Amino acid sequence: KYVPGKAWVILMRVGMLRHHGGHPLPVAITATYETLTSMAAGAILAVLLLPHLGVMPVELSGTSSALLAVALLPLALLAVNRVATRIISRRRSTIAKVWPDPSIGLLAQGLLQGVIGYAFLGLSLAFTIQAVVPSPTALAQTYSADLGCIAVAYVAGFVVLVAPGGLGVREWVLQVLLTPRFLESLDPEAASGLAVIIALVLRLTWTVSEVILGLVLYFAYRIPHRPHQPDLHSHAS
Repeated sequence: KYVPGKAWVILMRVGMLRHHGGHPLPVAITATYETLTSMAAGAILAVLLLPHLGVMPVELSGTSSALLAVALLPLALLAVNRVATRIISRRRSTIAKVWPDPSIGLLAQGLLQGVIGYAFLGLSLAFTIQAVVPSPTALAQTYSADLGCIAVAYVAGFVVLVAPGGLGVREWVLQVLLTPRFLESLDPEAASGLAVIIALVLRLTWTVSEVILGLVLYFAYRIPHRPHQPDLHSHAS
């Protein structure tokens, strides 16, 4: 059966943590909370920073409503989860022992952490532009726009469920948002091409970084396999 790209993230976490004692139900629910909270943080930033992007391209002119909807998803999930928690607790089911019920404060903390993460992603885009563009504008003057571009691109990649990791969607959004920035010094075709190069270099940089970090963490924190030890007491008796 076909599984959307975003669902693979949750399935992979359930599979990995299950081997370390993690119950599939709380792992799946908390992974969903984490994903929606991260996207909500991006949507909030995108709405706040839309004015810094200049004139919104026609392709993305109607994104405000969609961004607001994504920003409200964690609260909607929290409300549904609270209702489910009450129903399960009344029935005294065994599921109640492992059913997660995060507080609003914890979600607020997740939003704050998400905003900090996006701040670093925006800085990554800013550094990429500084490295690729021949005569870039000072980073301090463009950072708010860079952060807004990253936020919109990330949320767009999340909304398109069939795109794993927002592949293709993020790059297209970055191309659309960055192209107007270079129209003052380049013709439209060259400006669009430069925006594409920036988006591809950014994707390649992030992918290589994630692979390297993943390998380091895998070998640094890998739990060694323990072969089965025979029961010596049973043999002695």
